[in-house]
Formats: sequence, C-alpha cells, structure tokens
Amino acid sequence: MTLRRPLINGGNNQLIFSVLWFFMAFCNMGSLFCNMGHFFSLGNKTFVTSKKVKSIKYIVMILDENYTLSNGVEVPKIGLGTWFISNKNVAKAVQEAIKIGYRHVDTAQAYRNEKGVGEGIKNSGIPRKELFVTTKLDAGVKTYDKAVASINKSLDTLGLDYIDLMIIHSPQPWMKFRGNDRFFEENREVWRALEEAYKDGKLKAIGLSNFEKEDVDNILKHCTVKPMVNQVLAHIGNTPA
Repeated sequence: MTLRRPLINGGNNQLIFSVLWFFMAFCNMGSLFCNMGHFFSLGNKTFVTSKKVKSIKYIVMILDENYTLSNGVEVPKIGLGTWFISNKNVAKAVQEAIKIGYRHVDTAQAYRNEKGVGEGIKNSGIPRKELFVTTKLDAGVKTYDKAVASINKSLDTLGLDYIDLMIIHSPQPWMKFRGNDRFFEENREVWRALEEAYKDGKLKAIGLSNFEKEDVDNILKHCTVKPMVNQVLAHIGNTPA
C-alpha cells in the first residue's frame, strides 16, 4: 500500500511527497494476502476470510483516490510494491492486483522484474493511460551517460512508450549508503538526465528516493525541474526521523 504525506521544503516551500510503502507479497497462485485473509478478484470486490465475507468499501474508495503532484500529474494513493517478487511471477501478481482495482505499480531496475511488470500491464486489459508505473534508476548509476542509457533501458524493458514516474533509487550506491561521500556532483548529473527525459516526454514525473535533506537541497539548488517526489521506506522496523 502506498501512503503519501506532504513535506514542505523550508527554503522553497516546495511540495514534495514522501512515500510510505507496505509491500504486499503475492503467492504463486496470484492471491493477495492481507492479515489472515485473502483479496480475491470478485465482481463485487469483497474481502474474503475463512469465516465470513466483509465489505471493503473503504479500500475500494482509496483505490479510486489520487494525489496531485506539483506538475499536475495524478498519482493513485495505493500502489503495488513489487520488491522481492521475481520476474517470473510478477506479471501474474500485477494482473491480479489490477483486477481488484490497483492502478499504480512500483518497480525498480534493482528489483530485476521490470520485464515481467511490463508484461503484466500489457496483458491486464486496462488502457495504458489508466495505469501509473513507477520505476527507479539503479543506485549505482552515478554519471549522466549511464543515467541516459538506464532510462532508455527501462523504457525498453518495460515495453512502454513513457514511464509515469522515475526516481533516483538512492543518493549513494548501496554499498556506500549513508556513508560520508554524499555524491552531490554525481547526483546532479543523474538529475540532469532525468530532466531531459522529462522534457522529452519519456517520463511524466521525476523524483528522488531515500534522499535526506542535504541531498534534496543539493538537487534543488541546481535543477531546472524540481523533484516532484521523495520516496522513503517506512515500516515498524524503519521509522525515518
């Protein structure tokens, strides 16, 4: 589930969205587990347990709600996170999620399942314009040329003409995550590649992920297009300050 809360950058009063991901795992049969029950793709969209059937009107309502980014792009409030879903199984997971009302799918180059996500979207039976796809530049991509190549590779791997949201997965390569080297200059070069792809229409929105204040400020001071999103991981074992 994707939840978003606005963060205000003090210097620019820039509205940036922080994203809270609860990754819901699909089993091999394609059913979505939530607590002790299962979501099944029923015509009336109901929540099914072994004991009784309950209405999920609230969940259905949230599935139909969006947030609006600073450039006017609308993002569905709830998104399917595909971390830890293999490329082999993710197409079925995406299709099943779309059947029960999901319209936002989140993947990443690091997840190694973009191809399967693209197949699930293609075979979902839902028009492309009604779906929102997020992917992330690999954290190790820290040059302009590699960023340009990676953006085009994701488009090709997903099999899409455009990506709704593309973000830098981390301000640092994972092996140096939260280390002393902040990669400020490198991130500015990567951001320049995202800006160009955004202006060319390849990306409908661009943003950041796991960036702390200093990292965000580095981009804001030099960018021509401000980040529309800063995605952060938050759960009971990881509560960002």
